[in-house]
Amino acid sequence: MNFTSNFFFTADEHYGHANIIKYCNRPFTSVDEMDTEIIQRHNEMVGPKDVVIHAGDFTLSKKPLAENYIKIRGIMQDRPENPNFEGE
Repeated sequence: MNFTSNFFFTADEHYGHANIIKYCNRPFTSVDEMDTEIIQRHNEMVGPKDVVIHAGDFTLSKKPLAENYIKIRGIMQDRPENPNFEGE
């Protein structure tokens, strides 16, 4: 039996953050399009037993946090001092 996990580090997904599209010139026309694409790309790389370290700015809203954590593969780890909720 293989218990090997990969470790991935990521940051600044900004799920649910409409303004990040223009601030960072992201190639999306809507938040839903952006969130869907980021999740799809994530899941293409990360397996269900892989560990994902989020270094910051996962989301700016509690709604996308709950909705998107369910869709994303891997064992999620967040830095304790990381403020994921900065307000909208």
